[in-house]
Amino acid sequence: CTLVSAYSTQYPQVVSWSDVFGRTPLFWACKNSNSVPTSVIRLLLVANPPAMCQPDFSGRTPLGMLYHSSKAASVLSMVLEQDPSLAMTRSIHFHCATTRD
Repeated sequence: CTLVSAYSTQYPQVVSWSDVFGRTPLFWACKNSNSVPTSVIRLLLVANPPAMCQPDFSGRTPLGMLYHSSKAASVLSMVLEQDPSLAMTRSIHFHCATTRD
């Protein structure tokens, strides 16, 4: 996390960059959240909050990528702590509706 923190501090615009698929660093961190420290996801989220709901060119969002993670509950809790308004997003409601017992 120290390297990511230093890099994003030195080059703050990097957290807003998108690749050729329209995916931000936060998208990739969430997609790979099983192997990315939660502290890195938090750093990217704090640096660029709107990126959590920014869709890639296929319509997928970083928030949606978290549902496939073994860390989903802890990361989603952290995300909602950062921005409670995300609780009203369609992705959260869809996930809750499809995972109910």
